[in-house]
Amino acid sequence: MGFSAAFLSFGNYNSGNVFLDNTMAGIITDYLGNGGNVYLEGGNVFGLDQVNNTPFLSLFGLASASDGTTNPINHLEGHPAALTNGMVFTGNDQYSNSSIDYYSPYSNGVPAFIESDYGPVAVQNNVPHYRKTFCFSYALSRLIDGEMPNTRDELLNRILNFFDIYTATPQEKEPSAMRCKIFPNPVNTTATIQYYLPEDTQVILEIYNSTGQKIMQPANGNLSKGEHFVPVNAGDLPAGFYYYSMRSGKCSATGKIIVLK
Repeated sequence: MGFSAAFLSFGNYNSGNVFLDNTMAGIITDYLGNGGNVYLEGGNVFGLDQVNNTPFLSLFGLASASDGTTNPINHLEGHPAALTNGMVFTGNDQYSNSSIDYYSPYSNGVPAFIESDYGPVAVQNNVPHYRKTFCFSYALSRLIDGEMPNTRDELLNRILNFFDIYTATPQEKEPSAMRCKIFPNPVNTTATIQYYLPEDTQVILEIYNSTGQKIMQPANGNLSKGEHFVPVNAGDLPAGFYYYSMRSGKCSATGKIIVLK
């Protein structure tokens, strides 16, 4: 075809999606056979449209795919071995989140994104000196941006670089204040508190119940400047409202945690 890479979006059920038929699958197969690179997104592409086309699935590093349920993004986390390492998205605003495929990758396919309580929804695949693919059940353009590196632009740049299409990374203004958030919230069993420190400092992170009693201290010590993630185990806590308090130098942050059972 003469293109370094092809980027294809098929949408998903209830979003006016285009069915990926056998003719289209054959064109993509031929392009990959000639060493092309393909980014392919869509909620039904592999788990419904081409579910029985094993050779086509294998081109994307998939052993199988399942036609999933309605599932808006709650906590989409990048795999440490993938180009998405260190990335987390906590929401999306695409028109429909119904029938979102989830994947079972081959050993050569790396699960790039895993949606909490759902499964792998993105896989990257690299056949050295031949082709590279990246498939995704959600629409990249409808992800909700967070702080760097959790942005759509950064994800697209990483995919382009994976395809050996190198781009200049936009310069992001470094945050100048401490920021703190928890996800998912409400929480059933485990959650993560994410916070940014503008400088090296001592951090004390504590959790209180609704009566003001301290029940947990997930962090207490000197930490370096930058992004940090702290797991919180709420599995043994009764349902109700809790509060976190974070103190760092002259800065502080508080927030509510809702525990459901």
